[in-house]
Amino acid sequence: FVPEGDGTTRLELECDVTIHAEKIPGIPNALAKKVVPAVEKIIQKMLTPNLSGLGKALNAYIENEKIH
Repeated sequence: FVPEGDGTTRLELECDVTIHAEKIPGIPNALAKKVVPAVEKIIQKMLTPNLSGLGKALNAYIENEKIH
């Protein structure tokens, strides 16, 4: 949460995905280490819209609570 100075607060969300290749059963470490960076980027791209949606939903909830 970041105070904006005008009585509002900005919510900042960050996402960092780390896959531990050595813990993936049945995949050789050499292969996993080559594939993991690409998979991590794909997962981050998939999560980003969901995290943005979380912020929007939270804002809508807070605005709705002000009315009640």
